[in-house]
Amino acid sequence: MNTLFWSSLVWITPVVLLLCSYITGDLLHMLFKAENGIAAKILSGFTTLLCLFHIISLPFMYNEWPFLSLYWLFLSAVIAICIAYCLLSFLKKRIPLKADILALKESILDTAKNRWWQYLILLAAVALIIWQCSMVIVHVSYNVDDNFYIAESVTFLSRNIMMNTLPASGMEGSVFPATYLLVSWEAFLAVLSKLFLTEPAILCHSIIPVFLILLHYMVLYMIGREFGKDRSFLFLLFGAFLNLVSGPSTYDSGAFLILRIWQGKAVLANLFLPLLLYVFIRIIKAKKLSLPNIFYLFAILLASQAASTVGTYLAPVLYAVYALAFLIIVRKWKEFFKLFIPAAGITPFVLWKIYLLISAGSLDSLSEGTGVNARSFYELATRYFGWNLAPLFLILAIVILSIRFKEEKEKENPLRFFFLISTAVLIVLFINPFTMPYVESYITGVGVYWRVFWLLQTNIVIAAGFSTLCLLPAKKLLQSALVVFISFVLLVSGHNIFLDEDVYESFDNPQKVSADTIKIADAIEEDVSAKDIDLTEEEIRKLMQNSVVLMPRDLSRELRQYKDISLIYYVYISNNYMEYQTKYEYSRLNALYNSLYKYQNITPDYVRREVKFLGINYVAIPADKEKAMADSLPEDFELICNGSDYKLYKTNIE
Repeated sequence: MNTLFWSSLVWITPVVLLLCSYITGDLLHMLFKAENGIAAKILSGFTTLLCLFHIISLPFMYNEWPFLSLYWLFLSAVIAICIAYCLLSFLKKRIPLKADILALKESILDTAKNRWWQYLILLAAVALIIWQCSMVIVHVSYNVDDNFYIAESVTFLSRNIMMNTLPASGMEGSVFPATYLLVSWEAFLAVLSKLFLTEPAILCHSIIPVFLILLHYMVLYMIGREFGKDRSFLFLLFGAFLNLVSGPSTYDSGAFLILRIWQGKAVLANLFLPLLLYVFIRIIKAKKLSLPNIFYLFAILLASQAASTVGTYLAPVLYAVYALAFLIIVRKWKEFFKLFIPAAGITPFVLWKIYLLISAGSLDSLSEGTGVNARSFYELATRYFGWNLAPLFLILAIVILSIRFKEEKEKENPLRFFFLISTAVLIVLFINPFTMPYVESYITGVGVYWRVFWLLQTNIVIAAGFSTLCLLPAKKLLQSALVVFISFVLLVSGHNIFLDEDVYESFDNPQKVSADTIKIADAIEEDVSAKDIDLTEEEIRKLMQNSVVLMPRDLSRELRQYKDISLIYYVYISNNYMEYQTKYEYSRLNALYNSLYKYQNITPDYVRREVKFLGINYVAIPADKEKAMADSLPEDFELICNGSDYKLYKTNIE
């Protein structure tokens, strides 16, 4: 491992984030009697911090202002929050964390109630969570989207400007896609990278997943408590099991949690949508909407939009469905109309986003979307659920939660029909083969319709139903037997993600990119630095940004995650290249790419002419094809990097 990795501040990132989130949440509690409890304060605090960052970053993203100004402005805001918290705590003579830690301890003891098997359940749940965190620290699951998302953070840091270049390419004159405008999650990660003196690839592949996975399970724990403190540990255990066995599908929210939680859409699916569910469970049980809950709902909706463009439509849709369920169950119009306040607050942000999409013509291309190439609802459903028993378990869980049990005779359970109503509305309006053409044409886009399945919150509903089922028998022995049996059924019904050899990769470097990628990037940096020994770091960075590289797609997915070097041919080029280059230039680039990497008979003169026309400074050639291509490469091409799988040539064009 790189010694800089261990000597940097990167490993304290989750601790500092948890502390800052707690301080913000506790400050909200002191000022407005907001969410109480250590987990609740951390979650409300993090959501508020992301909202604050999003609001501050909006003019920077829209006007392409300097990133460093955004960094210092947000850092000043966080410091101001910490100072205000310390002063208020001093004036109120309260010791931070002490009361919440004691309350958490009492909560754990109260849940167990001298039942030794509850401690075993808690230990098993904690062990699963630690295992999941350790796996994402040691390994990485690559997704082509990182070629865009992590590269976006790299670009912000390197160029000190917001959203003026296509992150996947970095080419001068490339256009930042309108779909991702006003999404601040990658800028937030860039701020963390700068603050903790680390690279975005290290932060995303090794550090931030630990923090986000912990937040996810905090939400699960709090939801479990709302169903009854006696089932909170069970809820946590079943939730961890269900996330673990999402293996058959890479589209399930559990798979997104374990495979790529650093991406904004994964944060949406595993943090903000479950948080929305948690708040609605709270207000349905209380049968009223308090001012802190109104603010919290607004914060969740805005944070969803900050995390991903997907949050611009998924979060409001789920909010509307839950609001309808609230009205049907609570039957208080006054409280229902209060739900319009968070919706009204988020509306200007949504309309701004829609305006930008319309201006760029992006809404017109929804029907031409990319992603999962499935043309039937059945195929999409089977891809999402991955051939496991999740749909059957979902139905069974809803039935269990809808049954009126003996202990509820005197006092009706307000949550009894909540999942039945919300799931039914979602299926009738959005998740069925009849409305699918309209939903994907006007809301989600073709190819990514499967994301509406996230709205079902399948794993959470199953965990709620099965944890309820386990505690139905009066005898503890039967309860324990049910826990063991259901845990076994969950494990064998799905597929452990960690058992897939082709899903996770291991690397010897903290960035978790291939050794050849590092060698090639470092070789380019050394080459541009050699032009003048008096070059400053800023000048070297500029020269690297202007260095144009042609390499195979499988290698290009990693380069811009590591260094800000321009790629002329990259993943998804067919969807984006036309936006900033002529069809003639693209046709010539595509012909050169196919000639070089599909090993057609070409002459050195052809390669030299096309490389010069396209302005390519470096060309990567597979090592095992170097001899076969020896007669095709011009003599003035200079070998500057001799990697194990790829060789890098400098073209020496004028």
